[in-house]
Amino acid sequence: MWLHRVDARTDGPEARTALRELAAEYGLIDELGPIPGLPLPIAVAGGRRTSTLVLGWPPARLGGGPGETLAEACGARAAPLDPWRTARLLAGLAGLCATLAPLHRRGTGHRRLAANGIIMLDDGRLVLRDLGLAAREPRSGEAPDGPQAPEQSRRRGSGTPGPHTDVYRLAAIAYHLVTGRAPHPIAPTLGANLRPDLPASLGRALGQGLGADPRSRPNIGEFAAALTAVRDELA
Repeated sequence: MWLHRVDARTDGPEARTALRELAAEYGLIDELGPIPGLPLPIAVAGGRRTSTLVLGWPPARLGGGPGETLAEACGARAAPLDPWRTARLLAGLAGLCATLAPLHRRGTGHRRLAANGIIMLDDGRLVLRDLGLAAREPRSGEAPDGPQAPEQSRRRGSGTPGPHTDVYRLAAIAYHLVTGRAPHPIAPTLGANLRPDLPASLGRALGQGLGADPRSRPNIGEFAAALTAVRDELA
């Protein structure tokens, strides 16, 4: 299970908002229904100042323990993925785009996607650990603990975080795992020279996803199609 807990030491507006948002995340998962890749809602419980959201964590087929996150499955080393693992990653990310699409149709996004919050199943499919910030109002400076999109940053951003933020963060995750380094927040190195052993179309797809202007990025369906096309080239 994955536990997300809020402890409010004082009964103020910020504490009440945090408690409401936790309950709203549970309600949003339940309302979206059984969509492949979404976490399984188990319970939300608590009192006036404490609340815990309990979500199911998929088990690994071998051993029955909790499945690995994408960060664990790909290793903490800086070495980039080989072409076969890159193709597997792109297929998983394309599937995750389909999971995120219902959120995007509602005009919201996860907005906290990171490799340590995405779980890899035994067959290579990727699923979400939680809904991130989908049940919260967008805020300047949000989600600094991952590949923060420009519109999420107080220093670099323009525009409001939303569905386009997920495209940026997925592209940043892919870039990091494929190259072994995080993309530069202002000017990522992309194009045909991304990796000589990988199709130039991968650099183009990630470059579009990492666009500084949210309006220039593809939507989640277009990004999934671009990743799938690169995967097919590798296959």
